[in-house]
Amino acid sequence: MATKVQVASCFAKAKHDATGKVRKLSGLAYFVHPESVANRLALTGTSEEVVIAGYLHDTVEDAGVTLQEIQDQFGARVAELVAGCSEPDKGASWDERKLHTMEYLRSINDLEVLMVAVADKLDNISETHAYGGPGIWSKFNAPYEKQRWYYTALSEIFSAKIPDFPLTGEYRAMVEKVFA
Repeated sequence: MATKVQVASCFAKAKHDATGKVRKLSGLAYFVHPESVANRLALTGTSEEVVIAGYLHDTVEDAGVTLQEIQDQFGARVAELVAGCSEPDKGASWDERKLHTMEYLRSINDLEVLMVAVADKLDNISETHAYGGPGIWSKFNAPYEKQRWYYTALSEIFSAKIPDFPLTGEYRAMVEKVFA
C-alpha cells in the first residue's frame, strides 16, 4: 500500500504532467521542481504533512488543482500549508505578487509554511545558479535588479523567522552566489 507521501508525489506528477509545462531554465518536466522541494524538506526531517505540501505547493497555482481537492485527499493541514505558499492572484503584476509574498511571509508565525516556502525558493534560485549565464535574466518576468531585491528580501525574512532551519542557511548562501 502506498504511503501518503507517495500518493502526493503521484498526484502532483500527474497534475503537472497534464499541463505539459516545463521548467523555464532547464526545460525539464515541471514536476522536477516540486519533487526537489519535497526531497529537500524530507532530508531535514520535517513532518509528513510538510513533505506532502512540498509536492503539492504549486498544484493550485500551476496545475488547476483546488485547495478543496487537496483538503479532501490530504487533509486540512496540508491544504493550509499549500495555501500559505500559493500566490492568491496570478493575474497581478510581478511586483504586486512578490510584494504580497514578502508581506505575507513577514506577517505569519506558521513555521511549517515558512519551511515549504524556503525550500521552494531555494530550489528556484539553485536552478538559476545551475543554468545561469549571459542573458539568463531575459528569461524571467522581471530583470536582475528586481530579482535580486526579491530574493535578498526573502533571505532576510527567512533568516529572521526560521534562522535554525537548515535550508535557511543554504538559501542565504545561494542568494549570495547568484547575486554576488
